[in-house]
Amino acid sequence: MASSLAQQLSQIAAKSTNSLDLRAQKAAHARSLLFDPKVAATQDFDTIYTICAEAFHELARLDPRFLPFARTIFSEQSKQEDRTQLTESENHDLDKVLEDFLSLVGARLLLKPAVKAVEWLVRRFRVHEYNTIFLVLTFLPYHTTPIFTTLLSILPATIPPAFHALNPSIRSLTNPTRHVLVSAATRTEALSAAINAYVLRICKARHHYPALLTFWSGLMTEVVAATLDRARSGRATVRKQQEEDVLVRWLPILSEALAMKKVPHLRIGSYMIVTIMASKAQLDDQVLSRLMEAVLSGWTTDTLIPGLMCLAVLAQKRDVVVLPKAVVNGALKVDNLLGLLTSLKPRCRVDRLAAGLVVGGVEKLGHSIEPGTIAFIEGALTASFMSEPQAELALRSLFAVAQRLNPTAEDGPATRQMIAELVIRLVAADPLKPVMATIMNDDHVDMDAIEMRLEAVLRPAPDLTKDGEGDIIMDRDIPSPEARDPFRKAITSLPSPAAHEVSLLSSQPSSLFSQLAHAFTLAVRSPTHVAEFTNLPMLRRDQALQQPWFFSFFIRVWSGPMSTITRSAALTIVAKQLPVVADSSLDLQALLAYVLTALADPAERVRRSAVELLVTMREILHGGEKSRKRSSPQHPWGVDGLYAEGLAAGIEWLSPKELLDCMDQMLLPDAEECILDAHRLGLLFEKTFTKSRQTDTKEKTGTPSLSSSTKVALFSSLSSQIVATPLLTVKLRLLTVLNRARKVGGSSRTKLLLPVLQQWTNTDRASLLERCKSEQIRPEHFDLESIGIITAGNEDGLVILTELMMREDGSDGATVRQAAGERLRELWPGLKPKAQAAMATSLLDVTCPPAVPSTEHRTMIRETTEALRSIRLPPTILADFLDRLQLPEGPTQREGPKRRRTDVIGPSLPDQSDLSWVIRRMTFVLELVDSSEDRQDEALLRPLFRVLGDLQQLTLQLDSELAYLHELVLGNVQAILDGVRESSSTRLLDPAAIRADLVIDCLRSTSNAQVQQAGLLVLARLASLAPELVLHSVMPVFTFMGTALLRQDDEYSVHVINQTIEHVVPPLVASLRQQDQNLILGTAELLLSFVAAFDHIPAHRRLKLYTSLVQTLGEEEFLSALLAMLANKFPGVGVVESFTQDLAMQFPVPTQLKATFKCMELAMHVLQPEDSPAKALLCPSDAGPAASVVALRLLRLIIRLLSAERMVARVGQAFAQPDTTGAPPSAIFSAFLQQLLGFASRVRGYEDLHDACGTLLKALLHLLSTPELITVVGTLLDGTDDEVGPPHEPLVDAADESQLRRRSLKAFEVRVEGEKPHDAAARTAIVSFVPRILRLVQSSDDALVIHAAIACIDRILEKYGKKDIPVATAAAEMIVGGKGLGHADARLRVLSLLSLASCVEILGAGIIPILPHALPQTFDYLQTSVADDGPNGRLHDACCTFVEALLTHVPWMMTSAHVDRLIHLSHRSAAASLGGASDESRRQLLQLLPRQVEVKECLAAVDRGWSDAVDAGPTALEEHVQMLGICVERQTKSVIVKHASALDDIILKALDVRRAAVVDHPDTFSPEDVTSIEQQINKVLINVIMKMNDTTFRPIFTAMVQRLGSVGKKRPQRARTLRLISFYGFLHVFFDQFRAIVTGYASYVLASAVDALQHVSPDDQESLRLWALVHHTLAKALEHDQDDFWQSPDHFDVIAPVLLSQLARAATLPIVEMAVPTITALAGAVDSGDHHKRMNAAILKHMRSEEDSVRLAAIQCEEALTDRLGEEWLALLPEMLPFISELQEDDDEDVERETHRWIVQMEGVLGESLEPMLQ
Repeated sequence: MASSLAQQLSQIAAKSTNSLDLRAQKAAHARSLLFDPKVAATQDFDTIYTICAEAFHELARLDPRFLPFARTIFSEQSKQEDRTQLTESENHDLDKVLEDFLSLVGARLLLKPAVKAVEWLVRRFRVHEYNTIFLVLTFLPYHTTPIFTTLLSILPATIPPAFHALNPSIRSLTNPTRHVLVSAATRTEALSAAINAYVLRICKARHHYPALLTFWSGLMTEVVAATLDRARSGRATVRKQQEEDVLVRWLPILSEALAMKKVPHLRIGSYMIVTIMASKAQLDDQVLSRLMEAVLSGWTTDTLIPGLMCLAVLAQKRDVVVLPKAVVNGALKVDNLLGLLTSLKPRCRVDRLAAGLVVGGVEKLGHSIEPGTIAFIEGALTASFMSEPQAELALRSLFAVAQRLNPTAEDGPATRQMIAELVIRLVAADPLKPVMATIMNDDHVDMDAIEMRLEAVLRPAPDLTKDGEGDIIMDRDIPSPEARDPFRKAITSLPSPAAHEVSLLSSQPSSLFSQLAHAFTLAVRSPTHVAEFTNLPMLRRDQALQQPWFFSFFIRVWSGPMSTITRSAALTIVAKQLPVVADSSLDLQALLAYVLTALADPAERVRRSAVELLVTMREILHGGEKSRKRSSPQHPWGVDGLYAEGLAAGIEWLSPKELLDCMDQMLLPDAEECILDAHRLGLLFEKTFTKSRQTDTKEKTGTPSLSSSTKVALFSSLSSQIVATPLLTVKLRLLTVLNRARKVGGSSRTKLLLPVLQQWTNTDRASLLERCKSEQIRPEHFDLESIGIITAGNEDGLVILTELMMREDGSDGATVRQAAGERLRELWPGLKPKAQAAMATSLLDVTCPPAVPSTEHRTMIRETTEALRSIRLPPTILADFLDRLQLPEGPTQREGPKRRRTDVIGPSLPDQSDLSWVIRRMTFVLELVDSSEDRQDEALLRPLFRVLGDLQQLTLQLDSELAYLHELVLGNVQAILDGVRESSSTRLLDPAAIRADLVIDCLRSTSNAQVQQAGLLVLARLASLAPELVLHSVMPVFTFMGTALLRQDDEYSVHVINQTIEHVVPPLVASLRQQDQNLILGTAELLLSFVAAFDHIPAHRRLKLYTSLVQTLGEEEFLSALLAMLANKFPGVGVVESFTQDLAMQFPVPTQLKATFKCMELAMHVLQPEDSPAKALLCPSDAGPAASVVALRLLRLIIRLLSAERMVARVGQAFAQPDTTGAPPSAIFSAFLQQLLGFASRVRGYEDLHDACGTLLKALLHLLSTPELITVVGTLLDGTDDEVGPPHEPLVDAADESQLRRRSLKAFEVRVEGEKPHDAAARTAIVSFVPRILRLVQSSDDALVIHAAIACIDRILEKYGKKDIPVATAAAEMIVGGKGLGHADARLRVLSLLSLASCVEILGAGIIPILPHALPQTFDYLQTSVADDGPNGRLHDACCTFVEALLTHVPWMMTSAHVDRLIHLSHRSAAASLGGASDESRRQLLQLLPRQVEVKECLAAVDRGWSDAVDAGPTALEEHVQMLGICVERQTKSVIVKHASALDDIILKALDVRRAAVVDHPDTFSPEDVTSIEQQINKVLINVIMKMNDTTFRPIFTAMVQRLGSVGKKRPQRARTLRLISFYGFLHVFFDQFRAIVTGYASYVLASAVDALQHVSPDDQESLRLWALVHHTLAKALEHDQDDFWQSPDHFDVIAPVLLSQLARAATLPIVEMAVPTITALAGAVDSGDHHKRMNAAILKHMRSEEDSVRLAAIQCEEALTDRLGEEWLALLPEMLPFISELQEDDDEDVERETHRWIVQMEGVLGESLEPMLQ
């Protein structure tokens, strides 16, 4: 650790200003924003001040705020300021002034005066060192401009840590990208904090500018977004903590920024950041509220729209809609707030903001009324700003405020009036009607109290429209509060009722009810109005007891869809009027049903009024009880006229005592509970009708205890009144109550309510729906309660229920059927089996009709189908359904295939429509069984198999597989068998019910994979449960698997196959063992099935499948059989061969070896003449392969198994372990070897088998270790083992000794090749074996044995020769002798040469002693191999290999004679066309020769052999040229220059190659060959030239020009032309490659070129080719002229006339293609107007030629020149115009057309029309 002194010194060094280091001071002074460092270093402060002060004054004129700095940092005194001499406080004051200036100048940094002013701060006050952070932040908004890179170049070497992200830009002086800044500010809090502090400081000083704020807002928005994205990683607690850290860091900054009201751009940027934070962070409502208040606190007109958008986003993120009061108050003060929100709606969501403002505005209405607030609330609610839930929340708030209004307050009436008007307008608004309806129907909203508080009718009043039965629906017109006395107006317009109208509950509707109801609704506001209304004459109050008109009106009011207060008032009026108009003997039980209806009303107020009416009725009945006893009984009130005629007669009335008991013992005791709970009445009836009287009397809890007769009477009376009343509301509520009763006395509820159910079913559905609509009840509720009458014990009700489910009423009847289906599901568990069966059968018949159903009928079928699927059908019903699945009349028996083919087509075939119905019915029933929870019941097994048989018949009749039905049947059968297996009891299976033959028949006849899988699984279950039923017919199953299922590649198919093998195979094998049958023959069909399916089994599943099969069958017996069958079935198939190895590897090594031994036994048995199991398995018929072929396949199988590398490794591991059987490895191999040798002796007559035995012997020996293998091989070679003793008996006959030796040596050779080089023991044993092999060679005369021995020696020497040189030397001496290289056998010669090549590599110079004998003999063999009488490619390649080894390792032994002979023989080899391999070996040798031989000798050999190469043909010449190219390429420039003279002759010969080939050897070289050779020569010559200098090459080039232009003796002109073609072909490449460097060389060939152009013969192709080449060469030379070579008159005057004269020969030569490009190139090369003028004049002369082709060529030449030179050429236009005018009228159309094209071209270049000039 450094000491404190060292630390202090390091700090001092860091702060040092290098005051004594002049070089450092100069470098610091050279840092400049304007000047290059070299220039800046020479400037003094006076110079700098002069420049910068002028710029500062320009800034001051632009902005007077700069003037104060003229007295400080830009004063004359500032030139003497030195920061290093100032104190710390003075420097602090200076920093403040400097930063103030920088903050002000930042807005104008793109102006030159501003940069110059900052230059003074840099040069004098070194702000880039002392105020680095502030300076960088000032320039940072301009980070994409060049000025920022200039700033980076002057920053100090060590910059503050906050700006470390700029280091790459500083090093490369490139502008940092925005992504870099965002990433740096995200990772580095110091950077983002510095930027924020800087921006806030600038804004506080009012120095802000748009560029800065735009940069800050965009950058920080991305930074905040990226920071919050990073904070989302990790656990929830970690994420929350990270988000909180971000908020803690940013909220103070945003708060400060939002407080600056006069910086709108800063506020807008803050809005962006707030929006991002709200969108990406999980902010709670408190934080969001504070942010909203901050946004709202200081917004102005400029920031209003962005602020509202920000508020909208914040409001969307709040959990609650309610906004803070400050936000609501501030927002509602904005003018045209609604319009602004409307404009923002397409850009962002404003629904929650609008909802929050509306809720907040509504709350304000409770305290103060502002017209603007009311207008906003109304507009926002009606303008569809909000969703329905949000609008509902706002409206509920409005109703709550209305309910809380204090009418006694000072401004209470005015407030109430304004709110009432607002609510009335909202109620009338169409968009709010659904929401208003929801709120008004809510029990928790007391609309009556609200209406009373607002003194306004909010809910709609009754309408004059009538429904089908005279019931009235409500009027939608809401009376205006301003109407004067609406009640008075309503009653004055009431008409008088007709005389025949006595009741408003009769079936005849009254048109007066709607008007009375409307008047009554208005009357309930005032008791006076109520009294006046009840006394209206038209109500007949005085005749209330004689006619039911009076009471029926109020009954209908409280039983209808009126408001709560209206219904309650109606009940109250009746309760008050009854004591007035009724006497003591009045029987009022007709009112009981309607009072009970009121007791079930959802409004508590109505229920309370109903209880009051009930108490009044009880008092009247109790008071008249004694009088009734004294007088005769009276009819109940309303018995006459209350209901329509015919309905009143059916009412069952209670006796007065029964009525009193019901009130006293049942209704009144629970009256208070009924008030509190609308469902209490139903519970009361449930308790009353489910308990006996004895139980009730014993209880002390006050539970009702009516007698059974009273209960029945009450139930009957109410049931009859349900039938009689026309009001659906009454029917629905009473049914809801009565359906709670389970049983009524001794009768069922259904029996008593059955008339109600019948009335409902007989009513027209359309009229019923209309009545439900008018009374505002839901039809489905009415349907459910009506059908709820039916109970499980009533047969009549069940019949009706069934009929209802089959009802065809179109869409209107759908709800009825759904209700019936729901009731059926409820009743089904309680139905008796007989009833269940009857209903299920009826529904089945409906579900599956024979005829095609209509559209309406299909809907009914779909619903009944769903009903059947939803109930649990017991097994008996399922079995009955299956038994009902009978086929129509037709063929009923399964016949043979031939009979079926003839009978099915006959006239007895059932109708297709009948079959279609059968299939539909069968499908549905089978699906029911499949989905049933009782599908595993054994009772279903027999009918399922019967259905399977029927399906087989249908399959034949329809010629369709019916796969889905088969799969259903088989799946259900499988489920039953699985259930039996799980129960572990097979006694449940009935053998007579199981038809395995049907399953097998199904498998045979179907091609559907799913059906096949299901059938196999069924058979697998049967095989495990009852094998005796399956085994007799199991073999076809495996045949089917082989042809179908094994081909599938899905997991389920694999499961099916495994299940089949696991459950079917073991019983089969056990059965064969019990019967003492041959296992292989007994399972032959099974094995054949799997073998035949091998190709079709997915490759990745084969190994596992066959392994499972063998393991299940038994690997000891069946592995060999399966391997043999696979090898015999697929001979030579690589996939099968690899698979057999993999399959064998799945088992232990002993098992594998036994399997190979058994395969050998099978091969032996196959060759036996008598029949055997092996023949039956592998040669089943005479049509199959011969026995010898089968045996050969088995031998090759064994060879593959034993030759596998994995087998070798596993055998070694197995033999390394102790053998528990006691048999050593040698015994196993001895037995196998004895068996193999015996078999080989017996098959000597079969050549292939005998060869296979030898290969097998090699594979077997390969399994041995190297020492053991050497011992065995030595024994096989000479029959003795010197170490053991006397010779052994010969193992084979003398005739096989040679082949056995060869096989043994080959096996040993392979072993040597596979040995590891670092195995010392193996190396020693192998090398020590070489002398024995050499002795064998010396003692043997068998060429094949010698060949095998030398090959083995060669392999040993390649691997271990360098480790034992004496052995390698001895082997080389033996090989070069008579038994090797000198042997007459050609194969031995080849092998000897290859072995000698290996010895050369091993011995190196040690091979020299044998070369005098070996090398001449090698050349002789090479000459023999290319002789015309019998070329030998192998010998040729071996010779090349040996010579190549010599050139590689001892090249100095190759003399000139050797090289010349080698080149000559290579040319003869090329001419002999030996083939691809030989050509490649020759080319490699020739490519090596120039690399290994000295360059002088190589070039001399190339020169000497050139003529021989030409004589040998194109291939030899190409290789000769290639050899020259390699020689040149690998040499340095100095070597090439040194041997330039040798190259001179070669170059001349090379350029004469066309002449030599065409003239001297016309039959050998084709034109393509000559062209290819010339191209190759040109490449070599270019390489030669590139390694020469001009001094060396120019003489060669001069000689080249002179000699190539000479004339030969034979056909001199043609020879010269051919040489020039080669020469100009070279020149074209020459000028193209070296370009301007060699343009001057063109002077040597000008004369030759002119001669060639002038003396071209169009009829001579060679002359024409030379002419074209000259043009191409000249074009290349002209193209790259950079030294005005062609502009020189000496050259231009020579070539230009000749080129331009070529145009005159356009009729015979391709002038446009060849000459015109050259002329164009010449014009482009000469930059002289005189030259262009001369050229143009010559071309224009040709335009007046008599020949059309010449004129056309001249025009095209002018076009090319115009295109190349443009306006420069068109300067000669005046001279051209006369000729153009003439050409426009030329006689030749082509000339005229081309002229027009030329004119268009010139107009395009000049940009003006030539027409005026041409006129």
